[in-house]
Amino acid sequence: YCPKGSPISPIPVPEGYYGVGGDGNKTREAIVLAEMGTFALNGVRNHCPAGTYGDSEGLKQKNCQACVCTH
Repeated sequence: YCPKGSPISPIPVPEGYYGVGGDGNKTREAIVLAEMGTFALNGVRNHCPAGTYGDSEGLKQKNCQACVCTH
């Protein structure tokens, strides 16, 4: 990502974060911690698949947990 005032070279997005803002899919100005129910890979936020959930913020890989019904 390239925050305002950053050097010319892009800054790598840390694992568990995704890029926001900027010019469409070409640039990003900031990063955000992946919310519960999502995970972030390579600076892109992904939602946990149907029937699963993310039980913490900042998941770095697709390690969503399966939902279990108890009734």
